Amino acid sequence: MTTFIRPAEKYTVECPNNDGGKVVKIGMSGDKQRFRCKTCLKEFRDPNVYAESNKYTTQIMGMALQGHVDGLSYRDVARNIGRTFKVKEPDEATVYRWVQEYGRAAFAAMNRQKPKVGDRWVADEIQLKVGGKRLWLWNVMDSKTRFILGIHLTPSRKKPAAAVVRRKAIQAAVKRPRVVVSDPLGSYSDPGKQ
Repeated sequence: MTTFIRPAEKYTVECPNNDGGKVVKIGMSGDKQRFRCKTCLKEFRDPNVYAESNKYTTQIMGMALQGHVDGLSYRDVARNIGRTFKVKEPDEATVYRWVQEYGRAAFAAMNRQKPKVGDRWVADEIQLKVGGKRLWLWNVMDSKTRFILGIHLTPSRKKPAAAVVRRKAIQAAVKRPRVVVSDPLGSYSDPGKQ
């Protein structure tokens, strides 16, 4: 985080990645100040100026993210925005930038959330074929909220793999469950031991 002084105004600029690095000015983009974080080397515009001058609403940007998650191309997302909101279509580079910037911010916000889970969890594993290899995907989910607490991919169905996914779930929930519902696989035995 770095503090700059505008004429008659002092303002602070932080890297969008929230890494606490020193931020330096690197020139102008039109009438907007550009910055670079010296820690992660990310380049970005002054977030205050960007927010004030943005002609697209957060609803439109949210639709761009949803379209990307749904598998649409950046071109199709831009076309849908123009049709739905009766605005000039953003270019593909703009849609890409929204997906990158807001996707990172959403991921960081999601990682800061601690779920309020119940005392009953469901554990299961499924076999997948990845690159010609058979692997096991382990999942632990809270029964009440349906929040995925732990995921682990492993080549075996042995106790160490079950212990890893159980440990991940406990770390995510910051508590232990009262009951874990699972199939009769022997790897799930001894749930109290780590």
